[in-house]
Amino acid sequence: MFRRYIARLSPPAAVLFALAACSEPPTPQSAPATATAPATATAPATATAAESATADAPRAATAMRPSYVNRVWAVAESAQAEVGSLRVFLSEGTLVMASRNATPAFGRWSEANGRLTITEEGIDYATDILELTPDRFRIRMHSPGDPVDILFESAPATASLTGTAWRLEDLAGAGVLDRVEATLEFPVGGRASGNGSCNGFSGPVTVEGGRIRFGAIVATRRACPEAVMNQESAYFAALEKAERFESDGTNLYLYVAENPKPLRFIRAEQAAP
Repeated sequence: MFRRYIARLSPPAAVLFALAACSEPPTPQSAPATATAPATATAPATATAAESATADAPRAATAMRPSYVNRVWAVAESAQAEVGSLRVFLSEGTLVMASRNATPAFGRWSEANGRLTITEEGIDYATDILELTPDRFRIRMHSPGDPVDILFESAPATASLTGTAWRLEDLAGAGVLDRVEATLEFPVGGRASGNGSCNGFSGPVTVEGGRIRFGAIVATRRACPEAVMNQESAYFAALEKAERFESDGTNLYLYVAENPKPLRFIRAEQAAP
């Protein structure tokens, strides 16, 4: 079952994730022209059509749901799979499995009538899709032992945050004060720092896939105008509630609990040590 891979995706894997295989649906075959059918043939033909419609119902339901194909998913919850490890179900049937510090491993996947089959190391595992939304994908893999439940969350492919610095441009829809700079830096792995608007701060941070968690923030004790202090308090409160992030290399978006609007940052120069 999902082995524990302990390494970051290699560049070839990142390129592979960006490829979306395109396949054209088979062209329906036309029924041969026939003479007018006798009345007795009508009932069987109608029954056949009804049976076909019933058989097509699962396929129609599958077509209406969100797709998990050609997307990067990060393990969010599982007793067996490594949290933060990544999975990509490529459209041509390859399953890419990776996390930090090793080359990706590859399996296969297929789906028929809403039932998923995952193949790892030559072994097929019947797999139920328990939940599928644009941001969450929950499966249950059946094996000779106990079933394995895995919750994935959408994890956009992003560069490492370590060694980057950012300037706050929008505080979850509230904007920011003019000429008051709030920043966020990731000088080394596991640490965050920056300027809250008035005071410098630092603290631990955990980044796993597209998920992010800030620990206790320690800040200096300068006093600034009330509006600046209010912005700083709101900024620190948002960091404490941060759950996930997205970045395109130029912009960083931090999503916090109970707020659909993210904190938006723009890339900045890292402060000198």
